[in-house]
Amino acid sequence: DPPILPSALGPDSPADELCAGLARAAAKRLGTGRGIGLVYGCEKGALIRELVTQTELYVVGYDPNPQNVHAARQALLTGGYLGSRCAVFQAELDALPCPPYVANLVVSESVARHGRPTGTPQEILRVLRPCGGIALLGQPHGAPMNLSREALETWWGDRHGTQITQGNGLWLTFTAPPLPGTAEWTHQYADSANTGCSGDDLVTAPFALQWFGRPGMAKVVDRHQRAAAPLYANGRLYHQGINYLFGIDAYNGTILWERSVHGAQRKGLANAAGNMCATPDHLLVTVGNHCLIVDGSTGNTLKTIPLPSAESDRQWGWIATVGEQVFGTCGKDTTTAQFLFCLDAASGKPLWRN
Repeated sequence: DPPILPSALGPDSPADELCAGLARAAAKRLGTGRGIGLVYGCEKGALIRELVTQTELYVVGYDPNPQNVHAARQALLTGGYLGSRCAVFQAELDALPCPPYVANLVVSESVARHGRPTGTPQEILRVLRPCGGIALLGQPHGAPMNLSREALETWWGDRHGTQITQGNGLWLTFTAPPLPGTAEWTHQYADSANTGCSGDDLVTAPFALQWFGRPGMAKVVDRHQRAAAPLYANGRLYHQGINYLFGIDAYNGTILWERSVHGAQRKGLANAAGNMCATPDHLLVTVGNHCLIVDGSTGNTLKTIPLPSAESDRQWGWIATVGEQVFGTCGKDTTTAQFLFCLDAASGKPLWRN
């Protein structure tokens, strides 16, 4: 691990303690998730450093003052963080040079230090990731320049999903909802009915690149072998590799988790059924004669549901989920079905078979 970076403002300065408190508050709300953190007004980089040390985020800082940008880069470079865990750019805060929807977290050192709003709420909302991105703006208790609740409310406006709390400081918290008009692709052919149509009516031409990069092709089944389609639910992509699974942030490409699962891949989808489906919180993937219920945010297996068949050589073929029910087929291989069945998702108890 890189060494703890001395503060650009001095190791015991009030501003340094201020940023440590703000980062703790952000880490508590964010959990242990990976992604991109954006510091909206990064000053001399103290908050960037605290976020890097207290979270798993890759942190990007923006500030309009070139002297602040230079000081932040020098301090973060000295600590070994610049480039590997963070980046700093000079930019006007009402027009950031980044794509929309990329930030899992937006915080501001400028607001915390100077006790007044900065930039525009519209730009923060533009870069905040839908489906759970968090804007956390305010000050921990003991800040040298007190931020007024009235000033914060007037600046932010009346937006649904906003909470302003006072206790250990003053905090405005906004959690971004899904974008209106978007839809999901939760099964091999869009949904449990195999419609092949998500129903999304938001995306239209002209198109622009949102992100590119991992996971790449090293662990992924060649497209000519007709592997299972990636799925999308609640802001996450689920991608299948060769005995491998990936959970990916759909809006910024962060690999949220990856794990080896022998037998998880499904090939020849021209003849076979898909072996994955997704809910807002879980990925369901069949492996041989059982189904793994995987936590969508961490990749951990929460439960294993066995195939309801007394014959051990049978395989779980098609899978779908609707509400609290899981549907599947059982056969000697994944291209034929001996019977269709329905299970209770919570208990794995068979409800019926046909």
